[in-house]
Amino acid sequence: MKKKNKSAKCIGFKIVNEALYHSTIVDVDVSGLTSKGTTPYGDFKGYDGDIFITENNKNYTISGEHGVNDYLDDYGFVLIAPCDVCYGDGLIHSIDEDGEEEIQKCDHCDVFKTDADAKEFINLKNK
Repeated sequence: MKKKNKSAKCIGFKIVNEALYHSTIVDVDVSGLTSKGTTPYGDFKGYDGDIFITENNKNYTISGEHGVNDYLDDYGFVLIAPCDVCYGDGLIHSIDEDGEEEIQKCDHCDVFKTDADAKEFINLKNK
């Protein structure tokens, strides 16, 4: 199994409310997050991991599951993935013509070379 671009798993954030963000936040670090991927029907499942927020002179670590808009109302930012199709996973869970779940590589961000590489990654991840 070969991944072409390991940085495709990077999650970022986008400031949506400049005034709120700059009034409360000194720094945000989302490098501890990973995508939970999508359901077989293409619905995004969110993110897992740690977000590190510095507010004035206070540091916070928020661990667990995170949704795209979880920090919009309190801090003015949303979480984003580098790929709108696979949300940074490099693969897509889909339903084949027989109604069975299948794994395919994401053709949009092209992290995996083949569908077989994407399937092998999932098999290794689930062991």
